[in-house]
Amino acid sequence: MELDGRTALVTGSSRGIGRAIAIRLAEAGAKVAVNYRVREKEASEVVAIIDAKGGRARACRADVSRYDEVAAVNAVMPGFVLTEMTGSLTSENIELIRQSIPLGKLCEPEDVAEMVAFLVARGSNVTGSIHHVDGGLAI
Repeated sequence: MELDGRTALVTGSSRGIGRAIAIRLAEAGAKVAVNYRVREKEASEVVAIIDAKGGRARACRADVSRYDEVAAVNAVMPGFVLTEMTGSLTSENIELIRQSIPLGKLCEPEDVAEMVAFLVARGSNVTGSIHHVDGGLAI
């Protein structure tokens, strides 16, 4: 597989976009550290999903909100993604957002996960970049 022998620490991977990224990287062969700050149960569920698919994962509690503990190289900038965070929006608001997106749809967590998987597997010479996954909203 494309990420065999690699290890990935996926921040915020107990839910939403991070969860999709952790699962996608594990499917590509990476060993995954499922990071969480307070959602231990959800992180354990992600580990169980990865293990059930034949992958290797471990939950790890850490607060990555401290700037001095985090190094940034590439950034993935998702637009509106259908997660529990957008779940509180009304259907009317979702429709207004959808109409403002050139591709005409909100992203799924898996869309963001595909970009991250690409950068990890094939983007070895890509540094200091911002990659928008937003259906063209940032254009």
